[in-house]
Amino acid sequence: MDRAPTTPLDREHPPASISGRVRGLLADVAGVDPAGVAPDARFSDLGVDSVTASALLGRLEEAFDVSIPAEDALHLTTVGAVVRYVSRHARAR
Repeated sequence: MDRAPTTPLDREHPPASISGRVRGLLADVAGVDPAGVAPDARFSDLGVDSVTASALLGRLEEAFDVSIPAEDALHLTTVGAVVRYVSRHARAR
């Protein structure tokens, strides 16, 4: 299946499906209610520690076929940042 080209607007406003999947993965690994997770929610405020963050990164890499280097992961401190990162770096499936 061909992937539609992304535009700057797509990168600023990622598809809802990516946001939903990220929130769902967060719910699985951190036990938070995905419906109550706002895009600007900081992982530290959601109770995500380094072990949980590592598990989440692994799940994100698998789910979206993306590699997240450690230096990039350090800057992914909010749900929205992860959604934008995945939107820009995920490979077509």
